[in-house]
Amino acid sequence: MKVRYTAAALAEISEILAYIAQDSPAAAQRIRDTVERLRAFPESAARTDDPTIRVATLPRSPYLIFSMVQDDTLIVRNVRHAARQRP
Repeated sequence: MKVRYTAAALAEISEILAYIAQDSPAAAQRIRDTVERLRAFPESAARTDDPTIRVATLPRSPYLIFSMVQDDTLIVRNVRHAARQRP
């Protein structure tokens, strides 16, 4: 399965990494690991109110990855802090 990031997801990841780079360099790897898990097992993420969108938590992190599957592509829609408003 291919992985595609929306422009919003890329901007959010960039913002997150800039914010946490000094305190938690391992968080970037956790984002990559979680996306890789979703690529292999997209249904491992929890369902949301929208049946096409799923949400996955990052281990040892307050961030959430919102994704959907379209054809043979995992689309990472958003990466947000759990305290922020959901997309």
